[in-house]
Amino acid sequence: MMVRPLGDRVLILPIPNPTETASGLVLAEPWTPEQSGEIVAIGPAVKELCTGHVAIFSWQIGQELFLDDHRYLMMRESDVLAVLEG
Repeated sequence: MMVRPLGDRVLILPIPNPTETASGLVLAEPWTPEQSGEIVAIGPAVKELCTGHVAIFSWQIGQELFLDDHRYLMMRESDVLAVLEG
């Protein structure tokens, strides 16, 4: 199923928090919700973001959508705080 956001909305596939440290220690449970994700679709009024960017956003923002066994977040372009580069 394909979703086309309207207006200035973006569809984000959240990146799960790590379950173990760089040294291999297993973390019991992630204590913070996702705060970053890949932008997979953008609306026609979006000016500064592109699909494929990794966006940073507040954990309280976004409407959850469950499509094709995946969890997505829909939010406005202004809700994205930053984009990871490099």
